[in-house]
Amino acid sequence: MWTVLDIAIGLGTVFLAFSIVVSGINEWVAQLYARRGEYLREGLQRLINDGAIYRRVLHHPLVGSLYRERAAQGKPPSYIDPNTFAMAIADVLLARARAAQPEALAQHPRLTVDALRAALQTPALAGSPVAFSLNPIIDRAGNDLGAAMQGIQNWFNSGMDRVSGWYKTRTRWVLLWIGLLLAALCNIDAIEIAATLNRSPALRSSLVSTATGIVETGKVGNVTITDLRDRAPTQEEWQSMRPVFEGMRSESGTLLQSYSPFRLGRTRK
Repeated sequence: MWTVLDIAIGLGTVFLAFSIVVSGINEWVAQLYARRGEYLREGLQRLINDGAIYRRVLHHPLVGSLYRERAAQGKPPSYIDPNTFAMAIADVLLARARAAQPEALAQHPRLTVDALRAALQTPALAGSPVAFSLNPIIDRAGNDLGAAMQGIQNWFNSGMDRVSGWYKTRTRWVLLWIGLLLAALCNIDAIEIAATLNRSPALRSSLVSTATGIVETGKVGNVTITDLRDRAPTQEEWQSMRPVFEGMRSESGTLLQSYSPFRLGRTRK
């Protein structure tokens, strides 16, 4: 019975290492193609639902400065602070209303709730989807500018929650395909791993020892496992975990000869 338990623990340890590697590959691909930024930009476009305002928000200095290259050019940022977005869209709305109907905001030279309300009622914005979204928020705030800006932030956050859901769904599929591809390329075979663990007490002992350390500390190297639930390891964290993975390979002669955290399976001839 203890042998079966040790085999299960060993398999779990190997699968943990494999899942971290798969997650790292996915993160590298996501950064290479700026997937988070693309989803953020798509989410903003759907949230605002007005092409002219959307483009002005992207080019606003508060948002445009987040781009590595010129505003709205190149890879988009993967995150926008809600307060930054609220300030940017409020400024864009006031600027557009002043440009189209200066007299409507003549009495509101500064950012106030009344200025936002007047801007949303101008012909340039009254028929825009963003006005239909923001009017109830502004009305609910009364004359409290802080409450109005917080309401815009909450509106932004609810939209970004949907974007996060889209991204997580896509990521699950990407992780599945990366895992299948890596398992095929590296010939990872859970049945053969279990058989090898069953034949090698030294290998079982090595992996159980590694697993015990992970359970006791909650860490692989200096990296807390729970921190990796929603993200891949950073370069520094990879370096911290590397000795653990190398130890899994080198502490057993069988593991060293036939397997590694990246190649654990039956060797075909």
